[in-house]
Amino acid sequence: MDPCDSTELITQSIDTLTTDNGVVGTVDFNDVNDTHEVSKGLYSLCGPRTYSIAYQNDDPITWVTVAESSTTDVWTITADPTLDEHERTHNLKL
Repeated sequence: MDPCDSTELITQSIDTLTTDNGVVGTVDFNDVNDTHEVSKGLYSLCGPRTYSIAYQNDDPITWVTVAESSTTDVWTITADPTLDEHERTHNLKL
């Protein structure tokens, strides 16, 4: 059994991203670690991760993206709201 298939991710918080309609906003976050990697002290043990943002019901969201930054183990969330319906509080999930 591969422990990377069942290991728990370590909870972390991401700063609130605030922007306005027509204004691109960004926020960075560190790569999420898991309990198996931390216990072994090998943070790439389970391989690279990719991230995406979705609404709480798992519907995709096209105006918010996640990309690896130029800084090692840091990712950038970019919000590019272009519709009035985007300009409100959204509880999204990574």
